Amino acid sequence: MKDKKSLFEQVAAIIFGLSLVAGVGFLFFAACAHAFSGSAAPYRANTSMYISLGLAVPLLGFILFTIASYGLRGAA
Repeated sequence: MKDKKSLFEQVAAIIFGLSLVAGVGFLFFAACAHAFSGSAAPYRANTSMYISLGLAVPLLGFILFTIASYGLRGAA
């Protein structure tokens, strides 16, 4: 018998996948912004923000996916 995933787990898996894609997009945009802006101070701040978002968004998606997959099984 297959273990069917709940709707919440399926949505969490989709959000996790999208957050990975968004994180890669933020990191790519940060690399492009840094390459085209040079060492101008305002653009360095934006580059740091995009790098932070590129790392934080997939981490938040992973936390959501982990909670949906493992954290709520004992509570239900």
